[in-house]
Amino acid sequence: MGPEIMSLGDEYLKYTKRRYGMDHDRYQWSILQKRKPVTWPGGAKVALWVVPALEFFPLDQSAKPFKAPGGMVTPYPDLRHYTLRDYGNRVGVFRVFEVLDGLGIKASVAVNSKVAERYPFLIHEIGRRGWEIIAHGVDMGRLHYGGMDEAEEAAPYRYRGRRSPSRGGRSRGCGAWNESRHSRSRWDRACRR
Repeated sequence: MGPEIMSLGDEYLKYTKRRYGMDHDRYQWSILQKRKPVTWPGGAKVALWVVPALEFFPLDQSAKPFKAPGGMVTPYPDLRHYTLRDYGNRVGVFRVFEVLDGLGIKASVAVNSKVAERYPFLIHEIGRRGWEIIAHGVDMGRLHYGGMDEAEEAAPYRYRGRRSPSRGGRSRGCGAWNESRHSRSRWDRACRR
C-alpha cells in the first residue's frame, strides 16, 4: 500500500494578501538582484544560522480552521505517528546537541510552549549552552489564523520575557506558529508582551 495522500481544498490556497512582493507590511519588499551585496565578517562567503525546532504534536489535533497538513493522520489516538514525532524530543534532540556542541555551533531553537511545559529539562539544556529560544506557537496542532481571538493568539508568547534560570537572560524571539502568518498589529502586541 502506498503512502496516504492528503489533498487540500481550493480554499486552502485562497489568501486575500497574495500579490507580487511580500504579503505583509512589516518591511518593504526589494528584488534580490537590486540589493547591495551582503558582506560577512572576515570576508566569509556563507553565513549559517542553525534553527532546530522542538515541536509538540498533540494526539487530539484540532481541525480549526482545518487540520494542519503534516499532523496526525489516523483516527485518535494516533500512537504510531505521535511516537514518531515525539522521538525528536526524547532522543533526537540529544544527538543534535552532541553534534553542534562538537562543532562549536550555537543555535536558535524554535520551541512550542507545550514543549517548554512538558520538557523543562530541554529548556534548561538549551539555556545551559547559551543558545537562543524562539517562541514557536503552542503546539503543531494549532494553526495561527485570522479568526483567533487576541488571548488565544498571544498564548504561546506567555513565556517570552521571563528570566531563564540557566542563562540569566530573557527570551527575545518570536516565530510564526507552524509557519502560518498573522496581522501585524496583533503580532506586534503578542511579541512585545
